[in-house]
Amino acid sequence: MRDSLVEVYINNTSYLNTRIVKTILEGSGMEDFNAIDDNNSIFLQNEVYRIQVRTNCISFNCVKDYQRWPNYGTFIQDVIKRVLTLKEVAVERLMIRYISMYPGVSIFDNLNGNKLQLNAFPQIDGTEIRFKMGIADDQNHLGIATIRLTDNLPSNKLDVKVSVVDIQLESVANNEKQQEVLEFLHTQERNLFFSILNDNFIKSLGAHYE
Repeated sequence: MRDSLVEVYINNTSYLNTRIVKTILEGSGMEDFNAIDDNNSIFLQNEVYRIQVRTNCISFNCVKDYQRWPNYGTFIQDVIKRVLTLKEVAVERLMIRYISMYPGVSIFDNLNGNKLQLNAFPQIDGTEIRFKMGIADDQNHLGIATIRLTDNLPSNKLDVKVSVVDIQLESVANNEKQQEVLEFLHTQERNLFFSILNDNFIKSLGAHYE
């Protein structure tokens, strides 16, 4: 996995970034984080995680290896709980994005079938495919999942090309439903992803979700 980005959008209209950072650093387990002020945002980083605090958004990355969701998700929840202790701050929406890169392989050569064909649409013959799915109730749009498959992009090494899997989940629901919406989208996205690609090819990539 090349990158794992989580963005938590908040309705912060009065607190300075420095106040939010101070609140985060007051939490347990944050003693080894260093802060870097970069004009419009502040970065907090240790050897495992990076946090970026900017106006109305707090984003998270894994610095080196992906930490798996049980650890990564728990860390994010702990940080956000600290931020929500600030008066009148609330979470507006969530976004999770996973980007994986596979050198020397072609995703499009390993679709289920010789060519991918969607209902009445013509066969797709190119270097990128995008799929989107959404969830809504009777009154509101609650969330959307996007899967983008890009085949054989040039890499830094001139003799090697890479294929990219870019998966994004976004919730626009109220606080009570955000986690439920993301769990639903994650399940449906996973089912679609694994139905598109050849089983043996997926195994060869070592693709998995936790």
